[in-house]
Amino acid sequence: MLSKQYRLTKQGSFRYVYNNGQKKQNLAFRLFFVLGKSLKVGIVISKKLGKANKRNLLKRRIRAIFRENIQSIKKAQIVLSVKEEAADMPFEKLREEVLGVLRKSNLIA
Repeated sequence: MLSKQYRLTKQGSFRYVYNNGQKKQNLAFRLFFVLGKSLKVGIVISKKLGKANKRNLLKRRIRAIFRENIQSIKKAQIVLSVKEEAADMPFEKLREEVLGVLRKSNLIA
């Protein structure tokens, strides 16, 4: 679990990132981000991806990837939207895709 200081929780915060941020995407993710004073991460998964247990497993894996790399990520508000292609990916491939989209947007120092 990401600690509370790193979580993006309010609907207005998500909307701010969507409206004012830049967008990058790859095979499995869409990343919206706004550079800022602190790191905040929000994860969005559609119900199209499956039942709650599958979506929660995916969110836990993504949070673990962010937690492992928290020191190397630049300060920004980030919203990571998960595409359907990510639903059945093994953990290593998921890590590769998340870090790839972060590199693509120059958010990894």
